[in-house]
Amino acid sequence: MFTSILTFAVMLAAFLLAFVLHELAHGWVAYKLGDLTAREQGRLTLNPFKHVGLVPSLVLPVLTYLLLGFVLAAGKAVPVNSLNFKSARWGMALVAVAGPLMNVVLAVFFLVVLVCLHTPQEIWDLAGSGLSSWSTLQLFLIASYLYNVILALFNLLPIPPLDGSHILAAVLPGKLRRLMYTRGFQIGGFVLILVCLYLGWFQSLIGFIFT
Repeated sequence: MFTSILTFAVMLAAFLLAFVLHELAHGWVAYKLGDLTAREQGRLTLNPFKHVGLVPSLVLPVLTYLLLGFVLAAGKAVPVNSLNFKSARWGMALVAVAGPLMNVVLAVFFLVVLVCLHTPQEIWDLAGSGLSSWSTLQLFLIASYLYNVILALFNLLPIPPLDGSHILAAVLPGKLRRLMYTRGFQIGGFVLILVCLYLGWFQSLIGFIFT
């Protein structure tokens, strides 16, 4: 019982670290580009509760678990006013790429720590063994690495409302770019994400990359 609780707590801590720093990166880049909205709304913080939203962080994971059999959760979108940027198009793209880039940096960091503490063969053996054989530190490092890689890959998909769609919008012509930000397109993208998750396409892609 204690082991299960400890495992859950460590994995939750790893996820929160990846998730909070992802959201913080969005707000920090927006702030550096001249938009104070995130700072004024208290989003430039490591406090995870500031980044939790009722629907994406609580309702969504419950619904996806009950309806699809897996948990999908997200954070409350960082408020950004593109009118405060010198270039709304490229400002939004830079803010969007900041989150996944933060996750890539974190993934590399945790992988380097793992490599420094273990030989490649030991890491390979750990990957093939069960959670019960991992120490608390090993569990945190591996979970942090995996969560950050998954968050980076998932958010870079060019499907609204994921970060990748904002990056794609920056290189699209005006009409198509505006279409990406319409409510109907955002809802359609979200439905597409759920369908792809239900069919296992994203899981297969991530599994292929890790393999």
